[in-house]
Amino acid sequence: MAALKAKTGQGRAPRARRAAPQPRKTHVDELVAARIKARRLLAGLSQTDLAAKIGVTFQALQKYETGENRVSAGRLWRIADVLGADIAYFFQDSPRSGAAAPEKPVALPPGLSPDTLQTRETLALLRAYYGVSDPAARRDVIELLKSLGAAIRNAKSE
Repeated sequence: MAALKAKTGQGRAPRARRAAPQPRKTHVDELVAARIKARRLLAGLSQTDLAAKIGVTFQALQKYETGENRVSAGRLWRIADVLGADIAYFFQDSPRSGAAAPEKPVALPPGLSPDTLQTRETLALLRAYYGVSDPAARRDVIELLKSLGAAIRNAKSE
């Protein structure tokens, strides 16, 4: 009887499966996630649209954009292809080690937050700006905005 129990595995407690340890999210993971979202918004695609083009559910794309799930190299390659970006775009300004965030973040000008580049208003401004094909006209637009900003600040201080 003991031989039968040993052979069939009866009488033993079931083995507990141990989940693989989840790697901690790094600064690079967060940077890549933010860049995917920013590029998608700049392209004017919804999460559903981009997800369909790269062959995942929109929920999976949401997790990529929040950094909850890491993006594999092959998937990132596909995302870059669909969004018309070079793969290096997703890693620009990242520390080489990828282990931790930079010790001292760059100070932003007053009134700007890290999320400013991802607002609809900013993206609409960028689309309109790059919709102007003449480089001289784009420079004029920049000068116009600088002058307008200075005039508004001066009017408020008076």
